[in-house]
This record gives sequence, structure tokens and C-alpha cells, in this order.
Amino acid sequence: MAADDRKGATGLRRLGLIGFTLSALSPVASIFITGSVLLKLVGTGAAPALIAGSIIAVLAALLYAEVAGAAPHAGGVYAGLRVLLGQWASDITVALTLLTAPAYLAFSAKGLARYLNEVVSLPGTLPIAGAALIAAGIGAGLRLRSGILIASMLLLIELLAVGTLIVLAAPHVVRPLHEIVAAPVLVAAGAIHPVTNVALAFATIAATFACSGAVWGSYLGEETSQGPRQFGGTLALAGLLGALLVAVPLILVTLAIPDLASTIGSDSPLVTFVAERAGTGLALSLSLVVVVAIFANMLTMTIALSRFVFATGRGGIWPARLAISLARLNRHDVPIAATALLVIAAILLLFLSEKTLLIVLSAELISPLLVALAVLVGRRRAKWSRFMAPAHPLLPLICVVLASLFLLLEWSVSPTGRLGLIAMAAVVATTIIARMIRLRRGNASASSKVSRR
Repeated sequence: MAADDRKGATGLRRLGLIGFTLSALSPVASIFITGSVLLKLVGTGAAPALIAGSIIAVLAALLYAEVAGAAPHAGGVYAGLRVLLGQWASDITVALTLLTAPAYLAFSAKGLARYLNEVVSLPGTLPIAGAALIAAGIGAGLRLRSGILIASMLLLIELLAVGTLIVLAAPHVVRPLHEIVAAPVLVAAGAIHPVTNVALAFATIAATFACSGAVWGSYLGEETSQGPRQFGGTLALAGLLGALLVAVPLILVTLAIPDLASTIGSDSPLVTFVAERAGTGLALSLSLVVVVAIFANMLTMTIALSRFVFATGRGGIWPARLAISLARLNRHDVPIAATALLVIAAILLLFLSEKTLLIVLSAELISPLLVALAVLVGRRRAKWSRFMAPAHPLLPLICVVLASLFLLLEWSVSPTGRLGLIAMAAVVATTIIARMIRLRRGNASASSKVSRR
């Protein structure tokens, strides 16, 4: 089926798209998992990292909204990159997403299994992770409206948990924000130490990713009833709401922790904080909500990324028979074969270590840079009405600089990040070489036809 035939078939409206995007971001999972890592890594430095990270995430959401709105597509932003920057940028994004898509799901499934193991002490992690991936695949195979309804119900549970955390923290602030911004401290070996600038920079990167989620809604570009301008505006609004839902509760908790050493020094600082404020029963309940949130995140990611795999099948980058299968939709307009391939690939990646998966995922720092460049230099290429990010060219220029700094920091300080960037460079180089070969063959074929005439 052609792209135009599918466009708007589901008729997804603004509220449904926002709910889907927030569910894919998973505020509770970001708060309790990434938030706990931030508190252990930089202590009260989590607050300034979250302030900076949430601002960067909102700015990036504006850029993603413009690129996605330039060509709403089942493949996410790669169609917009093709319009604004050219085929080379689209090819690189497709290659990187094919690499990271199953890795995202495998990493999340391992996190769910590990977290569930800590809460209820179930034996083994691989069977739980595999079962979670299969369940997410089954959910993604339902009619889109049914999948979004499930995700929205789980999101409501998440929002109740976020509200509970705000209620527990907001009335009990014990330290002013300006104090921890000026002099953040962390807990190491039971003692209080100042936070280094390098640690704070890495925490800002983690906070940025924890607060970012607008890209997930871009994969439903062909299943919305909104025009390009409204579609981009919805993604930008979802990005803003997601950043606030993650950053505000975590900042309040950082301000309200009564005893830094005992709370941050524990295995799960957020669970310890809740237990201190409201008892172990509520802490256990919120821990179970985290498991629900991770699964909702897996479900919505599977829905989104299956559309990406479907779009690549339709784009003809696979062998002919496989491409036909991947580009096929069932009677509910769901790409079953693409969903199955994605889930099977994710299950196979479960046999890799989380560190290896993290190396693969850390390679996906180039896409934000391409998106910023697309808005900076390619805005004039799309002539039709669409969402336009404000403050051009200052906003995309700022994001280009920030993305470049993130890449430099990953390379210079983090061994894992350096390996990821090497993997990313290999994928980019291979993609460019393949593109050059295709162009050369195309030119040779055209010349041959001319000479025969």
C-alpha cells in the first residue's frame, strides 16, 4: 500500500499522539531508573543536570518536530531528513536506527527483568526479558487504537505515581535550589564530596536522554489525522510535557532528601526516599509501577519501531521477498511481519551483555546532530506549510554545538562511549560508501542506456 493510502487511516488525534509519546518516554521509568543513577552519580548535582537536560530536551523536541513535520512518515524523521538535508542523511539515520532499534528493546527488557527480580525475587532474567518482549510484540500486533488504549491506561498509572512523588517531596524541601546549583555534592564511601564538572557533564547527557521523547511520536506520522504543521506542534508539546514530568519530580526529590548519606548511599535512592516518607508499602507499590512503566515503554517502542521496519521494507532496502513481507499490512493496518522481525532480533540481542547493548545505543548520538543540521541549513528546501521551530538560526545552531560537545565528551572521557562512537563511525562510513556505489552504478547504467540509443 502506498504511503498516501495509509496516511490518516487510523485518524490518530492530538491527545492520542501525546499519550503515545509520553508512554514511550515512560516518565516513571525515567524517574526511578535514570533518576536513581543520577543521584548516585552526582548527588544533589542531579538538580542542575536535570534543569539543563530538560531545557536541551525541549529545544531538541522543537527541532525534531520541524523535521518530522517536513514529511510525516512511518519511518520517523528519516523522510524529513531526506527532504531537508538529502538522501545521504536519510541513509545514515536508517542504518543507525536499524542497529539501535532492537538494541533499545533488548536493553529495556533486561532492565525490566532485573528490576522485577529486585522487587519480587524471581529466578532468572533472560526468560522474563524474553517473555516481556513477546508480550510487547503481541500488544504491538493489535489494532493501533487498541495498543494506544493499553499504553494510555498504563500511562495513567504512571501519572498517579508521578503525582504521588511530587506530593511526598514538595512540602518537605530542606535545601534551596540555588545552593545545590552553586555547590552540588555527592555521596561516596559514606562521605560528602563536591561534584566534578566532568561528572556533572555526563549527568547532563543522561538527564537529556531521560527527558527526551518527542521522536517516538514521529513514527506515527502516517497514522495521524493532523496536517504537517499540527503534527509537528503536537510532537513539540509532547516533548515539553515529557521533560516536565521527568525533571520536576526529580528536582523536588533532590531538594527534599533529609539525609543525603543514607538515601543516596542506598541501592535505590528513590525507593528509599519514598519508604522514608510514606513507608515500605507505598515504596513497594511504586516499585511495581516502575515495572508496569518499563513494559508500557517497551510496548510503545515496539509499536513505533515496527512502523520504522515497515517503512524500510517499503523503501526497498531489503531483498525483494523480505521487503514484500515487511511492507505488508494486515486488515487492521498493522505491519505484523515487521513487528515479528523486530521482536525476534531483540530476543537474540538478549544474549549480549547490557554493557555491549549500551555501547550500541551510545552510537546513536549522530541523529540529533543531523536533525539540528537539517533545521539549520535545510529549512528552505521544504516549501509547504509545516511546524517551524522558533529562533532560527540560533536554536538549531545551539543544538549543533551541544550535540558536538556531547560527542566530544563521549569520545574523550568514556571508554564505553568511545567504543560506541567507533561503531557509529563504522556504520556511517559503510552507509556513505554504499551510497556512493549505488550512485556510481546508477550513473553507469544511465550512460549505458544513452550509448545504446
